[in-house]
Amino acid sequence: MKINSKNQLTCQESFFSSVTKFSFSHLSKVWSTAQSKFPKNIYNFTIRYINNSLPTRKNLSRWGLSSSSECSFCLGLESLLHVVAGCQCYLDRFTWRHNSILNFLANTLQTVNGSALYADVPGFKSPSIITGDTYRPDLLLSLSNGSLYVVELTVGYETNLENNVNRKKAKYKELVKQLDENFNEVNFINLSMSSLGIFAQECSTFLEMLGNVGLDKNYQTWIPKLSDPEVQFNLDPPTYQQITNVIRKMKSSGSPCPLDQLSIICFKRCPYLRTYLSKLIQEIWLSGTVPNEWKKACTILIHKKGNIDDPSNFRPITLESIPLKVFTSCLRNAIYSFLASNNFIEHGIQKGFTPNLSGTLEHTAQMADIINKARIRQRSVVITLLDLKNAFGEVHHNLIQSNLSRWGLSSSSECSFCLGLESLLLVVAGCQCYLDRFTWRHNSILNFLANTLQTVNGFALYADVPGFKSPSIITGDTYRPDLLLSLSNDSLYVVELTVGYETNLENNVNRKKAKYKELVKQLDENFNEVNFINLSMSSLGIFAQECSTFLEMLGNVGLDKNYQTYCVRKMMTIAIRSSLHAIFFAAEIRNGK
Repeated sequence: MKINSKNQLTCQESFFSSVTKFSFSHLSKVWSTAQSKFPKNIYNFTIRYINNSLPTRKNLSRWGLSSSSECSFCLGLESLLHVVAGCQCYLDRFTWRHNSILNFLANTLQTVNGSALYADVPGFKSPSIITGDTYRPDLLLSLSNGSLYVVELTVGYETNLENNVNRKKAKYKELVKQLDENFNEVNFINLSMSSLGIFAQECSTFLEMLGNVGLDKNYQTWIPKLSDPEVQFNLDPPTYQQITNVIRKMKSSGSPCPLDQLSIICFKRCPYLRTYLSKLIQEIWLSGTVPNEWKKACTILIHKKGNIDDPSNFRPITLESIPLKVFTSCLRNAIYSFLASNNFIEHGIQKGFTPNLSGTLEHTAQMADIINKARIRQRSVVITLLDLKNAFGEVHHNLIQSNLSRWGLSSSSECSFCLGLESLLLVVAGCQCYLDRFTWRHNSILNFLANTLQTVNGFALYADVPGFKSPSIITGDTYRPDLLLSLSNDSLYVVELTVGYETNLENNVNRKKAKYKELVKQLDENFNEVNFINLSMSSLGIFAQECSTFLEMLGNVGLDKNYQTYCVRKMMTIAIRSSLHAIFFAAEIRNGK
């Protein structure tokens, strides 16, 4: 116990020493405030992280709970530093953390007016447009005054804060000199952070940059800055037709307000009343003042259960007058039209009471995933069900539209993009008008495979995904195989990955075999041996028979059977998760397109 306490105190000393010496003290209070507001489980994680009491293999071995302290991937010592920022055989988790921060920063800075932004994340122009391929800084921000900010983000372990600063400073020193010849001023922002979000002292220049581009100290970064509206707000009063459309959409079963006893049915059936109401609303709209009579409402208490002397046992329902309901509906429509025409509505974030945006879709899918994980891992899970009946009455749940058509409950079964029959095959792997979801699934598997194979020593790797040398260097532009692996014995593996629907497994194998037959012949003249790996998978991660050559390749490059099994399981998991995303979120993507 004394040895364990001594080791723990030594780790804490190293942690706090690095934080005290090399962290940006100006932001320490911000970090402490943020930590105190974390949910209990995340707060406890930060405490155990600082105390080095998380269940890493090294700690488990020290506590006598594990026979080995080796990492499952690289067989190195699995310390906290190794798990958080050190394992070279499983870099995806570090890349995902880095890109998540970089993506937020890029989305924040793209709202700065009069600037050009380049970021090394999907959806933005690549910094290599300016810097070339030799250097790859994370972000470039070019201002209208001819100055340039070069931002390099590093997220590592706390004890490496200063080392990361010095390493990146030396790496980009030459690039800054080169850029200085083409810009009035070049500022290198060495943004070094720790895994717990602690900033290095060098990050003071980052705050200066935010101030220089116009972001004040109280800027709320979770609220994006909107550009000036291209379409101005329509201040014209609603027309008779617009008011009629609002009245027609209102429910006839709605109770009238006891203050005036006017029912919506009268306005639905009598055009003369609608005409008078239209003129009244138009006058009030132009005056800018709502009558005091319209500001009054009547609240009725409906008993739910229990003691009638307890006010909490009643549900209040407030009844407003019909003219006020129609007036506010017209005002809502005008506001929504202004926001939609200027693209001020964020379609990537869920919200209720907004047409064509689901308020509960992601939450439902997330709950199903939580229940499934708890069942597999035999964990307890507490679920609280709230009565949300009709809480999102105005949301169009397009997600289930295709299945409703099959059951005779929808007027159309057409795909929103290609107008074809929206079957499961079309959603998962068939729609030719929206290939991004299939490409994302394909590239997710290919990226994992490339990162796995690049750890093999003595080989040259070429992959058709960002961050790797392009296969066209060897094959030319006529053919574009997904991955090439050149061995030291002058043999070559040509890997072509296909992810499709289950019924197309064999068709995809034959199609790719015929497509790359000529390329294999051409490459055979330049290499001692060329092996074509026809890697055909289904959307649920099922491998075709032809994929036996894939396992042979993994064995030939030195990966043992345990690691081969891990690779196969990981590829299956990525295929299943990405297919789930394609199915459950197809409607969301269509609405936000």
